Amino acid sequence: RRLRKRGDSAAVAARQPVAKGEVFPAQPVPAEIARPPYVAEPEKVRGWWNSRVVEKSPSDVAAMRAAGKLAHAALDLAGTLIRPGVTTEEMDKQLHEFICDGGAYPSDLLYKGFPKS
Repeated sequence: RRLRKRGDSAAVAARQPVAKGEVFPAQPVPAEIARPPYVAEPEKVRGWWNSRVVEKSPSDVAAMRAAGKLAHAALDLAGTLIRPGVTTEEMDKQLHEFICDGGAYPSDLLYKGFPKS
């Protein structure tokens, strides 16, 4: 089977099928990092984030900016990890550690029961 790049007539070499790997337990989150509401009350996932509008204080805005900078840096790190031979398990571990080291909770961890971030 030959794949073609979009807009390019040169054929890309056929790839081997993806093999199922081992799924390891979720990485631990340090106790001092606050958990989002969906961890304690997974049944209340729908709509908890937009149930009310609250005016943000200057410290809230500063925290949101810091979170955005950390998320940006995490995406940059993720981009460097995408290469042949790096498993999603390895990526999860490195990104999990990066986010926790930044003092944040890995956003998808335990969201609707999802075991990995």
